[in-house]
Amino acid sequence: TVGIIGLGRIGRRVAGLLAPWRVRILAADPYVDAGVFTAHGAVAVGLDTLLAESDVVTIHCTLTAETDRLIDAERLAAMKRSAILINTARGRIVDVDALAAALAAGRLGGAALDVLPVEPPPADAPILAADPRVILSPHMVAANKGGTLAAAIPWATEAVLAALAGRVPERVYNEDAVEAWRSRFGGKTLLRR
Repeated sequence: TVGIIGLGRIGRRVAGLLAPWRVRILAADPYVDAGVFTAHGAVAVGLDTLLAESDVVTIHCTLTAETDRLIDAERLAAMKRSAILINTARGRIVDVDALAAALAAGRLGGAALDVLPVEPPPADAPILAADPRVILSPHMVAANKGGTLAAAIPWATEAVLAALAGRVPERVYNEDAVEAWRSRFGGKTLLRR
């Protein structure tokens, strides 16, 4: 059973991708007409039912005052101990400290997040503990069709070529890495001439 929180454009797409797998799809979205659930093969349920019955919970709602920390310690405790929580929507929808505590206590099967409340997270953030049940990745909104991926590819290419040529690339995000890079490679080119 897969529970989808938010049956907007992305939640509907996720439901469509799940259709061939013939999983039971539950969805919670108080702002969507009943026919939308049926059209996308989902059973409309309340959030509490979705959390209690789902083996995988995937979040696709927007961040509002209503959804800020929607998934808190109490809601995490309502989930199956074996459940997996996926958040690719907005970081503040999930209380990540409560999530880390639930995982550490064995009250949740795992989590996959590509968004966090603070990005990059503080080095001492509990969610960063080496836990094989947690997958963290950078948010890839730019990789969407029509997103900024077209601009990012040349920037990434230029950065790689500059680094290989022994030059500090433009637009370095983690400037602390520059000194480590310089000490390791000493500004030498790695390109064959």
